[in-house]
Amino acid sequence: MSISALIPAYNEEETIYVTVTSLKAIKEIEEIIVIDDASTDRTSEVAFSAGAQVVRHQHNSGKGEAVWTGLKYASGEILIFADADLGESAKEFEKLIIPVRKGEADMVVAKFPPGKVKGGLGFAKSLAFWGIWFYTGFKSQSPLSGQRVFLRKIVDNASHVPRGFGLEVFLTVSCLQQGHRLLELPVEMHHRETGRDLASFKHRAKQFYHIACELWRLNKSRKEKRKC
Repeated sequence: MSISALIPAYNEEETIYVTVTSLKAIKEIEEIIVIDDASTDRTSEVAFSAGAQVVRHQHNSGKGEAVWTGLKYASGEILIFADADLGESAKEFEKLIIPVRKGEADMVVAKFPPGKVKGGLGFAKSLAFWGIWFYTGFKSQSPLSGQRVFLRKIVDNASHVPRGFGLEVFLTVSCLQQGHRLLELPVEMHHRETGRDLASFKHRAKQFYHIACELWRLNKSRKEKRKC
């Protein structure tokens, strides 16, 4: 089965080159598509120089919309969603690919090691955890992990286009509600960590809001299905 990697990116010129080249080193990956979400730096140029196909948004739309744009260009039967700031640790995707190719799982989610920086208060993660549990009964250990390998049909059958940072919760719920098998696998990945400064708290507040909106949309979709 062919594999396409999609990387949403916004102002990631410092990390995107190594992330792309690390993914290119995995022989199973046939194409890498970077979706530049209207960056103001050289993200597009650097990604292209690393060997990725680049698609650029004219306006910043958010992570969820960015990967859905990438889906229009991806040909793979298996998809990889990867963050742009993984750097060399993107090579760990090789571990996540194996269970999907062997037919042991339909979606594999990266389980990161404990962070080195003291982060937030856990509100966004808790909301994601309980939201996933409410809709599926699954107790996710990595509800916010954006690093995933999965069968394309999971998103082809999705109810709607997820927005922003609600993407991860949407993918997990969609996978399980469709009756697919989900596996969370420990990896040695790392990316940029947020601390406890004002910018970090603003980021997490935005993340919490997007997750809440996505859970509301999932509830709306469920009610509409019941009416049918």
